[in-house]
Amino acid sequence: MHDTQINKIFKNEVSCVFATDNFYAPYLAVAIESIIENSSSKNDYGIYVLEEDLSYENKYKLKLLEKDNIKIEFVNVKDFICQYSSILHLHTYNITIATYFRFFISELFKNFDKLVYLDCDIVVNCDIADLYNINLKGNIVACVRDLQIASWNFQNLIKNKEYYLKVLKLDKIDNYFNAGVMVFNVRKLTEFKCKEKCIKLLQEIKHPKYSDQCILNSVLKDNVLLINIEWNFQNNITKPINIQNNYKNLFNEYLRQEVINAQKNPQIIHYIYEKPWVNLDIINSEKFWEYARKTPFYESIIYSNLIKKIQKTLINNSNKKFYKNFFERIFSVKNLTQKNKKHKIITILGIKIKFLISKIYK
Repeated sequence: MHDTQINKIFKNEVSCVFATDNFYAPYLAVAIESIIENSSSKNDYGIYVLEEDLSYENKYKLKLLEKDNIKIEFVNVKDFICQYSSILHLHTYNITIATYFRFFISELFKNFDKLVYLDCDIVVNCDIADLYNINLKGNIVACVRDLQIASWNFQNLIKNKEYYLKVLKLDKIDNYFNAGVMVFNVRKLTEFKCKEKCIKLLQEIKHPKYSDQCILNSVLKDNVLLINIEWNFQNNITKPINIQNNYKNLFNEYLRQEVINAQKNPQIIHYIYEKPWVNLDIINSEKFWEYARKTPFYESIIYSNLIKKIQKTLINNSNKKFYKNFFERIFSVKNLTQKNKKHKIITILGIKIKFLISKIYK
């Protein structure tokens, strides 16, 4: 295997790691901008981006976000991934190969003592140093419970509890954590041989329900510090009806109060399932756009998702006529015969311009 030796950008830094591909690069930029906006001039921040084939254009735009005390370094993990590609399963629609990159953190960052791993679909509303400096109390990793799993478990909606208790071998289903925000003690992670154990278990389970997250839960289950929900406030539970009912019937009383408090002041918002760039109406979407408009990707985020939405809608034949008329109102060219004269009418952004072409002689 190719030996990738990664050293710290700054001697004493807050180390943050992301994993991305070209699709998620614009949303990674938003996450990084949120870190920058809430950073302290007293700290140095090293941001490491694990990638496989990230384009030059995306790297260039991401580097534009850098400050004197905040630097971004790209780490190509292709050599690490290629030998395991046959067992890294992508069986759900929103899972990409990048999600498995965190298996290799202990090997890639063996020169580090500690780091924060973050998914790309988050925004940070605090100084990330506050999370980095959290006391792990001797554990390998600090995480937040997966709120959807905890909610389903409380409501008895999990059909296959044996999967969590017998296959993943968790002591409690409520202890299943979300892997989108993780604080690692890297030295302990390396000594624990986490990568080797994850790969071995992935070969045994073959098709884990939630890909690498299930594997990490099973491997690290006895070495996890569960921290406050405010550090990974998972936005999928914030349906208006849930908020209005103060999350009654979703969690036990202890978790319910923790969720209510975290909702008031989430340190990190994690946009699970519904994304703010797809649905503007979801709770906390305004925080995403607050940071997005300050990145070089702002216009492309809007444009690419608008086009996708139009294309998706056009698949439905009942809406084709509507969108045809909609675009004709924005831009169209038509001929018009009126009072023995030929005209051409050009419509641009709803403004009609009429030209005389020629007179008609009888």
